[in-house]
Amino acid sequence: MIRKGLFAAVMALLVVAGPLSAQHKAEITPFVGYQFGTSKISTVRGDLSTKGDMNYGAYLNVNIRPGGQLELVYSRQESELQIETVGGLKQKLTDMSIEYFHIGGLGYMQQGAAQPFGSFTLGATRYNPKESTIEVGGTPLAVSDEWRFSIILGAGVKYFASERVGLRLQGHLSGTFLDTGGGMFCGFGGCSLGLFGTGVLQGDLSGGLVIAI
Repeated sequence: MIRKGLFAAVMALLVVAGPLSAQHKAEITPFVGYQFGTSKISTVRGDLSTKGDMNYGAYLNVNIRPGGQLELVYSRQESELQIETVGGLKQKLTDMSIEYFHIGGLGYMQQGAAQPFGSFTLGATRYNPKESTIEVGGTPLAVSDEWRFSIILGAGVKYFASERVGLRLQGHLSGTFLDTGGGMFCGFGGCSLGLFGTGVLQGDLSGGLVIAI
């Protein structure tokens, strides 16, 4: 449902941006980068975390006022869920993807060929394990994909070599909020890792080609 809503918003904005004047009013930026692993999540069985790896996705930005843009974000990382036991041993539990579906704003600090900016978005994080069952300490646990509310703070710079084409470099820090009363990546079948804490942090560095429309 969240993905369908964001897709509809993107299509609507593209329709609006289509018949605009020569001065661009919207930007599409495919990007690629590196997303670090998540901060550790304490459970009664050990500390959960995800492994850092490449991420990719796209931004859609629409000018809404001088120096300010609406920003839609999709980001995906192929990773793996790990657990570190009390003895310090790490065990891979399952391959998994991490996706961000976000909407928010971007503000420029100055105009010109080089344009430093800051951004803030909010939306959903999807954790999607590739296995339906994981084994922790010899105990099989049923798992399924999970959607959680998240926010992202970003900073970076855009550099336009021409009116229509530029380069975007940025870094982000995301915070995903978790339920304290249940297990992570678990369905309704009774999975429980005894989760402690309220959220998880994750950062990334990336770059992309800005195409103005």
